[in-house]
Amino acid sequence: MWANWDMKSWLVYAVISMIFAGLTSVVAKIGLNGVSAELGIAVRTCFVFAFVMAFSTWAVPPAQLQTLTGANYLWLGISAATTTVSWIFYYKALKDGEVSTIAL
Repeated sequence: MWANWDMKSWLVYAVISMIFAGLTSVVAKIGLNGVSAELGIAVRTCFVFAFVMAFSTWAVPPAQLQTLTGANYLWLGISAATTTVSWIFYYKALKDGEVSTIAL
């Protein structure tokens, strides 16, 4: 059945991302119970780092690190900064508001 499935891989990835992004908001709201938004996002970020590093050790060949350029580091660093600001305020909103409204 799946062999003839002609969906682009990026679309599958986007759907998987959408599902987990929805779950992320719900479980984060539960995890923020009794703690500040800042502490919650700090703990979450540590877990994300650990999970990404664990995944990367078998998914990304070490030689691939040599392909990174200064521009890659610059733009990925800027992306990290914008993600940081976005998630800090997202968690502040999530702490006080309704998941169904904020996650939209």
